[in-house]
Amino acid sequence: MTTLPFWRFGKNRTLRDRILCGILFSILLGVLIGPLSADLVLRNNTRGILYFLLLPMGVEGKIPWAENAEAAKTYLKEHRDELEKIPPETFLKVRKDPSPYLLLGFFVSPERPSFPLVRVRIPSVPGEPSFTVSDVDLWKSSAGESLVLYPWDIELPRTPIQIDNRYLDWRKIKELRQFPTSFLPPKVLRHRGGSPERIRFDQAKAWPSKGTAVEGLKILRGQKEVYIMISSYSPMETGTSYWFYLLPLSSSTGLALEIPITGKGGPILLWVPGMEKPTQIGTYVSDLFVLEGELLGSYLPAEAEPLLRQVSKVWMSATIPTGEGTEEYYLTEFDVTDIPYESGVSP
Repeated sequence: MTTLPFWRFGKNRTLRDRILCGILFSILLGVLIGPLSADLVLRNNTRGILYFLLLPMGVEGKIPWAENAEAAKTYLKEHRDELEKIPPETFLKVRKDPSPYLLLGFFVSPERPSFPLVRVRIPSVPGEPSFTVSDVDLWKSSAGESLVLYPWDIELPRTPIQIDNRYLDWRKIKELRQFPTSFLPPKVLRHRGGSPERIRFDQAKAWPSKGTAVEGLKILRGQKEVYIMISSYSPMETGTSYWFYLLPLSSSTGLALEIPITGKGGPILLWVPGMEKPTQIGTYVSDLFVLEGELLGSYLPAEAEPLLRQVSKVWMSATIPTGEGTEEYYLTEFDVTDIPYESGVSP
């Protein structure tokens, strides 16, 4: 039996029964990979998607032209390809140099026919500060009216899936895996203290509660992003995590992708061997029984690239803490080549 060093439940723990897996490199092949200094947390506290730019304000602490709404609209239109976005009611860690910023952007929501402008000053704060952007930050005229862009004013970046907690775009995507209500996980591990312990299914405490019993899985490869949708038979609750293991066939160490349930939205994390903390490479939104998420290729750390080049299979599991340790339920495996591309063919 081969053991695998892993870092999820403590440094240098082992995961029994070497798992042949992998997902991200083949899915993200062709995606721009680069390092990210992620020490500024921005939270979108609205029901719309926040599209934004972070503009350094320099030593003077201001950007004179950005005080003019028409100039700001023109700038947003001219730099539409550089826009970042945060789905509703979730957060994203973004780049931050040691200087104040001006967040300039707009909200897009099916509840609004126009795109309200938002303008927020982000001060320079040491550490990893967190800032919330909400409706109170809408840019208003001297008469108190919200300043807006209209859909015909700006062409939004095209994406096959819009992460907005409405799930309409997924109707045309075939499920990669479906699980009947009678499904039982073929392997259950309990993580506590030292090495994980394989236990009998009748010893498990939490199955099928808190979203561990998955109903379906969909994954789609876009041009520069990867989209994931998970549905469950029981309500997804805080503490549950969904895992996708990424292990090169030629190495005993590898990567793991984690989607931890933290509320209505949260991060998609990549665990890299040798790094103390995971890297946020995407965001998700969720309701009680469904979540959808987007992996951002530009947020992948450079350290992951050599390992991503070698993977070919996927193992998926769900974990949940219990009074006797964290239980892990192995759900399925599949080849990366099973994952459809947006265009229907591999690029």
